[in-house]
Amino acid sequence: MDDLRALIIGIIGAFIVLGIQRVYRKYQLKSINQDIEVLEMEKNHLEAMKASSVEMSRSAYKSVFIIFSLISVGELASSLIEIVVNDNKTISNIIALAVWSSVLGLSLKFTKRYHNLGNYERSIEQMEEKLHVLKEKAKKNSVK
Repeated sequence: MDDLRALIIGIIGAFIVLGIQRVYRKYQLKSINQDIEVLEMEKNHLEAMKASSVEMSRSAYKSVFIIFSLISVGELASSLIEIVVNDNKTISNIIALAVWSSVLGLSLKFTKRYHNLGNYERSIEQMEEKLHVLKEKAKKNSVK
């Protein structure tokens, strides 16, 4: 009876090890595929930058606006904490909050604008659709 019990435990242990190995292989394959996608994206980006100095400039400006966004989030958070936690609602803190909110908004707007330049055709199509919708709304409102 002890031999049968040991045999069953060994078989169950083997299946557990095989299951863990299978899950690990899937995880490893998924990780490798993600690394391949990232490297291909970087390669395509570098090829586009090599082909065009405009693309290189666009990438640099986009990076600058992302850095501005991160800086403004940090400063915005510190101003907000100063107002909320310390209950320090002075005019300078409120102005700082407004200024850093503006910097964040503008940075995100310009980041999106530079992203749209990279996907020019799709961005133009989306803008045309928005223009069409707005013109239809204007036409409906002008008839009334």
